[in-house]
Amino acid sequence: MNFIEFNISVSEIEFSIFKKIKNKKIYIVKNKLIIPKSFDIGNRLNYIKKLVSTIIKEHDINKSYINKNESENEDTIQLIKIEGIVEELLFNCGVEICK
Repeated sequence: MNFIEFNISVSEIEFSIFKKIKNKKIYIVKNKLIIPKSFDIGNRLNYIKKLVSTIIKEHDINKSYINKNESENEDTIQLIKIEGIVEELLFNCGVEICK
């Protein structure tokens, strides 16, 4: 069973894909997705949706964890929209979201 862990901020989404074997995390991929600043919010969400969908299908993800990196400099509304699109995508792909 493969897991994915997201650390979401307005400017990027860090993700780690791993397997859990005998209570140990074995990392498969650790990377980040830079969200283009030149895109408006609709295009940003579409960009995230396409890339995260590809990652989920490519690595056969079953469970996920989502963390938000909230800071004073971040736009809270955009952060919530980004988190929402990731959660919606995970749900539509049949991935269990663990909190």
